[in-house]
Amino acid sequence: MKKIAVFSLCLAALAACGDRTIGDAGGSLANRAAAERACVQQAQEQGLDMRVVSESRPVSGAGGIVVGRDVVLTVRSGGEVYDVRCSYSNETGEARIMTL
Repeated sequence: MKKIAVFSLCLAALAACGDRTIGDAGGSLANRAAAERACVQQAQEQGLDMRVVSESRPVSGAGGIVVGRDVVLTVRSGGEVYDVRCSYSNETGEARIMTL
């Protein structure tokens, strides 16, 4: 009976995390999707015409734990097509756009 209660608590803790998961799961598909969505939204808020997500890779912090993602977006602005880098933080869920 204790095993079932502990298992239920573990499932509840994971469910409470939403897109953010525990430990090294920052490299998960759910995290990748959340990071890419946040970066695309940030690019659009800055008036960039989003074309495609060109690259997305995890960023590791202390102990190899994934703390965020670097996402490269191909965008268009003012008739020019170019890449921008977006830095996504797992902790805050925020995305910041930087031109390359």
